[in-house]
Amino acid sequence: MPSLGIQRRLKSIGRFRSIAVVLAKYGFGEILGRIHLPHRMTLIGKRSAIKAGAPERLVMALEELGPTFIKFGQILSTRSYLLPSGYAAALTRLQDEVSPFPIEDMRRTVEQELGKPPEGLFASFDEHPFASASIAQVHRATLPSGEAVVVKVRRPGVRETLELDIMILHELAELLETYVPESRRYDPKGIVREFERTSRREIDFTAEAANLDVFRHNFADVPDIHIPVVYRKLSTEKVLTTEYIDGIKISNVDELKRADLDLPTVARLGARAVLKQVFEDGLFHADPHPGNLFVMPDGKIAVVDFGIVGRLTRQEIDDLTEFFIAVVKGDGERLLVAVERMNVLPDDVDRRSALEDAMLFLDKYKTQDLGDRNMKQMFQEVIYFMRRYRVRVKTELLLLSKALGTYEDVGRKLDPDFNMIEEFRPYVEKMIRKKYGIGSLFKGRNLGELISNLSSIPSDLANIMALARKGKLKIEFEHLGLEQVTSQIERSGNRLSFSMIIAALVVASSLILVLGRGAFTERGLAIAGFALSAVVAGWLLFSIIRSGRV
Repeated sequence: MPSLGIQRRLKSIGRFRSIAVVLAKYGFGEILGRIHLPHRMTLIGKRSAIKAGAPERLVMALEELGPTFIKFGQILSTRSYLLPSGYAAALTRLQDEVSPFPIEDMRRTVEQELGKPPEGLFASFDEHPFASASIAQVHRATLPSGEAVVVKVRRPGVRETLELDIMILHELAELLETYVPESRRYDPKGIVREFERTSRREIDFTAEAANLDVFRHNFADVPDIHIPVVYRKLSTEKVLTTEYIDGIKISNVDELKRADLDLPTVARLGARAVLKQVFEDGLFHADPHPGNLFVMPDGKIAVVDFGIVGRLTRQEIDDLTEFFIAVVKGDGERLLVAVERMNVLPDDVDRRSALEDAMLFLDKYKTQDLGDRNMKQMFQEVIYFMRRYRVRVKTELLLLSKALGTYEDVGRKLDPDFNMIEEFRPYVEKMIRKKYGIGSLFKGRNLGELISNLSSIPSDLANIMALARKGKLKIEFEHLGLEQVTSQIERSGNRLSFSMIIAALVVASSLILVLGRGAFTERGLAIAGFALSAVVAGWLLFSIIRSGRV
């Protein structure tokens, strides 16, 4: 075991140096120097001869560093609210496409995982992949029973490379936050943790198989959406066999037109499928780029590649519902309450200033028809709000915003009049009717205000707790008409005391009679105790009856 540890450490040092050399090559040597890497590793003195802006140079560096860093750049692109201007747009251009790995490696993986070589499992198997990415490549095949399938095979060594690169990314994030204070606002450690979590899921094909099964169950009663079948006996952690989808890429508009498909209808079907995932299922496809969406000959939309999915709790679904109601109604106060409910605002936020910005955000869209509103443009406004108020956004919400924005782009290619936000109104109305049992949400202002006020309770409590933690919570107490209550309490206390005295007298007198020697004095004391207790009990009973409150 020690030798393995030393070997891994040596590998990490070599990989660390390779990363530093590439970053320095593209003009990021100054940052490497600031985080106190050894001079021989950073090559600080080397200036980049590449004539391009910093965002473009970063993209080129990540592409040269390989699959792990390409994936990392894609994660960074979802945090556009944190990145300096220009970087997010550049990072979205990263392409996760690499050359296929050798046929021998593919055959070896299939045989190790499934127990037989491809020809022993399939009636036909195309050894040349039709798609190849950083994690896996995909082959067409046919089962002995005749069904057409696709077989996704994981690249050899992916897990080991990923583990090594993640370890280095954690170290770089730690150095950045230690020696480059201004980097803390971008949360390097948090970004690396998020990348680690999503990457580990994506390379485990058993998780993707489980996702496929859940989505098939969720869409079992939706005839216009098709989720591929998983062949579990031919699937493992490194191999995934699913139904082959015979369809046209949803972005291939010309071919869809030649197939005489109704493109506006296709766009709306896709939007409704996305909204169902978000508002009903709480499980959504987090990577709906055109390569993962196909239109089948009968007009159904087929969704593939479920390696990255997002999950929402019931509370998060409710919060999102409130958020979109506020957007649709143009209600700034309600919008801010919805954001506060998501628990993403700093404790010391200037609520008045935030409310003014929320109102300005909505005023831009209030006079527009719902169908004229552009989701991507609205996201840009939200990003500005996030930057200004240091909003802490959960990973699932980032994935959701990217998925919705991506699908809006797809929908507009299919139908220039398509607008994602327009699809929200009937769906949100449906969700509110389901939740509150009302006939209409957007008719009648009083109910909307009631719901908004009720929804603000969690955020109000959160604000109170934040003040309490800082020692700034003050409570002023004023009693009105409590004298009578105080008198009643005192009277009840007195009666209870007398009752205890009576009980004590009775018990004591009884013990004297039972344990005594029968002497006149002892019998006298016992009788006196009984008599006194009878008098006190009679007086207490009389006072209770007299008060009229038995």
